[in-house]
Amino acid sequence: MKTAREAALISLCRSEKYNKYANLELDAAIRKYNLAGAERSLFTILVYGVIERRITLDYFIDHFSNIPPDTLDPYVMNLIRIGAYQILYLDRIP
Repeated sequence: MKTAREAALISLCRSEKYNKYANLELDAAIRKYNLAGAERSLFTILVYGVIERRITLDYFIDHFSNIPPDTLDPYVMNLIRIGAYQILYLDRIP
């Protein structure tokens, strides 16, 4: 069983790598990982939020990183995006 954050990372990478529609990837991941309740909500917020704010997130990552973002592995970049999204936009996440 995956946590919401793990599932979000996997789904973002899959939708990017295979050019999948986010809603189809979300539905498949929710079923595959049996996400329910708060975990399902967090998963959905993270995936849609990172996709919606991707340009802004990438701007901040580029601004504060010593490593050019386009040289980072897509897995690492999506991991940083998720963390940055939580810090910048979510206020009720510990």
